[in-house]
Amino acid sequence: MCSCLHRAPNGVYYFRMGIPADLRPFMAGKREIKQSLGLKDREAAKALIPDMTKTAHSLLKQAERDKAAAKPAAVIAPKPASQIDRERTDAALFRMLSGRSEQRRSLLSEIYSGIWFVGCATAWDDPIKRLFSHAPRS
Repeated sequence: MCSCLHRAPNGVYYFRMGIPADLRPFMAGKREIKQSLGLKDREAAKALIPDMTKTAHSLLKQAERDKAAAKPAAVIAPKPASQIDRERTDAALFRMLSGRSEQRRSLLSEIYSGIWFVGCATAWDDPIKRLFSHAPRS
């Protein structure tokens, strides 16, 4: 029995061949090559299988060439620990400042003015200490 020859419910035979998972992205995501043979006679359909197999193998070889020519995916370098800590601090600060109280809005204004006008990391120190200690502003 031919493993590439399949009969549809309407009686017409189809050529079907699976596509390896690593080549699917280069074959429009298809899982198999499927082509109607347009015949209801099994012996006549079997006679077409060698030509269809050659065609299918040429498509798979082209996909392999496309895969080899494709650029490798960019490797994303892991973030340094200092950047992770900074992002966590920023996220915590955002959560704290997302409230609606006047104190938080005022603190946000103070932080922004420290960033824009002073332009140094020390501008963050005092407002952040007050933010995380929940001490009232003086």
